[in-house]
Amino acid sequence: METTGIVQVDAFAEEPLAGAPVAVLTEESLADGQAQRVRRELGAVAAVTAAEEIRVAAARDHAELTAAVGAVAGLSHRDRLEPGEHVVRTADGDVTAELGADGKVGVPAPEQPVDPADLSTDLIAEALGLDPAALRDIGADLPPATVGAAGGTLSVGVNFFEHLSQAGPTDELTDLLEELGIARVCAVTFDTLGRDRDAHVRVFSADGRELPASAVGVAACGAHLARHDVFDADVIVVESGYAVDRPAVVQTELSGRPSISGRGLVSLDGEIALPPAKDDEIIEL
Repeated sequence: METTGIVQVDAFAEEPLAGAPVAVLTEESLADGQAQRVRRELGAVAAVTAAEEIRVAAARDHAELTAAVGAVAGLSHRDRLEPGEHVVRTADGDVTAELGADGKVGVPAPEQPVDPADLSTDLIAEALGLDPAALRDIGADLPPATVGAAGGTLSVGVNFFEHLSQAGPTDELTDLLEELGIARVCAVTFDTLGRDRDAHVRVFSADGRELPASAVGVAACGAHLARHDVFDADVIVVESGYAVDRPAVVQTELSGRPSISGRGLVSLDGEIALPPAKDDEIIEL
């Protein structure tokens, strides 16, 4: 079997085995089918190839921006990249990632069109398995909104962390997101676990999974908060992933076209044995 270097990076993590895992294949340019297999077998949100150019070859949940952060952080770890701008190719176009001297990676999100959600807070609360009162009071100042980028996000405020921690995907949530044609819901509270954090989010996909870190979910939330002038600041720090034991920290600008930034920690640095594209053999680390 063919072998190639691999770095698995936990994007937006500040501790080992946290954040969103991204597999970075450092020496080969794989067919998309092979990359998708690597992504699935390693439990990563994306697989990136970096033989000649940095390319997101496979991703789920619109994780291209998360993949760009992980890829640039991982290649920096391998001393392949210096601080500065680096182009990451994705199916949606090129992303210019900025690697800082401190190791933090920033990526620009696309335009985030924010529209009022034509839904009652009671309906959204039921879909999240929450008491409607948890959404009603904060909803007066931060009414639910849909954000039309990267498959679409339903962004909604929840009054306290205690209540948000009780949220979860339900059949009603899946039905609601499918009816709206939206990929995810991002529920946000300003009641945080970390002292230096401004918001805590939980992001659920339309198929009922919770995402530990979602750059597009946080970007949508940032645009939603900017629309309603919730913070007297240009940038906030958002925490997520605690409910699935993969804590993440994402920084977002409060803007209709925010920049998202964070760190990536290497959890694996080695080689991977790849079977031929049409072979059913297992991938070996």
